[in-house]
Amino acid sequence: MSRKRNGLALVGLVVLSALAGAGDEPKKDIPKELKALEGKWKHVEMTSHGIVVPVERLRALHTVIEGDQLSTWSENLPKNRTTFEVSIDSSQDPAWFTMTVVDGPGKGFVSKSIYKLEGDRLTFCTSRPMDPRPRNFVSTVDLKTTLLVLEREKP
Repeated sequence: MSRKRNGLALVGLVVLSALAGAGDEPKKDIPKELKALEGKWKHVEMTSHGIVVPVERLRALHTVIEGDQLSTWSENLPKNRTTFEVSIDSSQDPAWFTMTVVDGPGKGFVSKSIYKLEGDRLTFCTSRPMDPRPRNFVSTVDLKTTLLVLEREKP
């Protein structure tokens, strides 16, 4: 009986030690340029393929950047949240912002963008997946890019 109890105790210790170490992944070093983008953002302007999206439609959209993760969703479809893993290359001019969908619709999709941060105003210009990364902050029918302006929400 004591062998059985000792065996169960050993199994319990193995399980507990495995669970204790399960979340001990090394933390990623987040570049200071990406840390500067952390926070909650509201959508204030959007032009897609040269067509201006009405402000009323933007009010329901939310974006949060935390570490190397960006999540976006609409109040109208809260379960339709999309989470991206993001990387930036500030050595480029304009700076590059690359997003890969890690959870939600379009998993695996890669979005090539450029970005600029001016105070509490964050501007992106994004291309379609099959097109090259945009070079300028413009959206036209011919370029088929999307220009998005966000403002940091005040706490």
